Amino acid sequence: MIDITRGDIQHRKFVFIDRDGVINQRAAKGQYITEPNNFILIGDTVETLKLLVKEQFEFIIISNQAGVGKGVFSAQQLDLVTQKMLGLLAEKGIPILDIFYCMHDYDENCMCRKPMPGMILAAVDKYAIDLKKCLFIGDDPRDVLTAQNANISSVLINCSPSELASSGVMPDFYAPLLSSLLPQLRTFYSN
Repeated sequence: MIDITRGDIQHRKFVFIDRDGVINQRAAKGQYITEPNNFILIGDTVETLKLLVKEQFEFIIISNQAGVGKGVFSAQQLDLVTQKMLGLLAEKGIPILDIFYCMHDYDENCMCRKPMPGMILAAVDKYAIDLKKCLFIGDDPRDVLTAQNANISSVLINCSPSELASSGVMPDFYAPLLSSLLPQLRTFYSN
């Protein structure tokens, strides 16, 4: 973990990132990443995050994990997958400042399950984050709605143009791969 006292809070570059489909390959529809061996990094995202680390970006993962609430896998299994993720990212030189999971089932109507903004707002409270200077990177139109509900800018990657068109949402930045948006990310945080 990164020392949260490092640097002036006004000049820190916080990025919220979804997990499945952004950092790692998504499981098949209706399935979950329940075992560490099934956690496979997405190369383009990892290479882009490595570049951003060199530019002092800090990452907070925001992820729905309803499989725990449904009883498909346990919180302990989620922790094992998380440790695998953190280990793989650390090997690549990518520290993660924090992780916020919503483990509620779909029908629990919690405030933390995306597209509700609860996880982002919890991170804002914990780290005194200025939302005007944040992005949320996701792979699902629901992630765009999450960003909009938290009043931050959205980045949508790894989402097909047809899925985006049928969703009716409009992200602030869109590209098939995160690396394609590197210049825009740098510009956003330099303003």
